[in-house]
Amino acid sequence: MVAVAGHRLGNRCLWPFSAGAQGPFSSSEFKLPPHVDAKSAEAARIIRRSKGFVLVGENLYKRSALGILMKCVTLEEGKDILIEIHEGVCGNHAASRTLVGKAYRSGFFWPTTVSDAEDLVR
Repeated sequence: MVAVAGHRLGNRCLWPFSAGAQGPFSSSEFKLPPHVDAKSAEAARIIRRSKGFVLVGENLYKRSALGILMKCVTLEEGKDILIEIHEGVCGNHAASRTLVGKAYRSGFFWPTTVSDAEDLVR
């Protein structure tokens, strides 16, 4: 079993340079929403933004700048993670930037991390 960012991935190992984990993609390899034309600028934007994400089984992971996979969580789960970091047993009521760094280093990602941390600290 391989553990990446605290999560078990079974017998499958996805390193930044392994086959299928990254590389050049064509629009035919992506499943676009039905209303988006494959040759449109919107399709190109969706493809470009989705290259930083990997689907492992049923779980979605975001690849960090160093190639580490961070598990994507829901907004509610993300807020619970921030509250635990901020107010939990080992919490230290840190600034929002520190909270975001700790959440990312713990292997979690959600799109509104920074604004959620700023709201919590206020």
